[in-house]
Amino acid sequence: MMMLLQEELSHAGWSENEKHVISEQKWWSQAELLETNEVIFPEGLAALLAHIESGGESGGH
Repeated sequence: MMMLLQEELSHAGWSENEKHVISEQKWWSQAELLETNEVIFPEGLAALLAHIESGGESGGH
């Protein structure tokens, strides 16, 4: 998981499309990701986090 020194999120570097389509941003707990009906990208993020937390690899490079 992540430990953050700052909670504020930034719009810096966002494309015009991202600014237009993303209406809200916040930090989510793993439990919140598993329980929400909101559209979350990437799809399957909560399952991926659980896999990594259990010692699995992310599948990235």
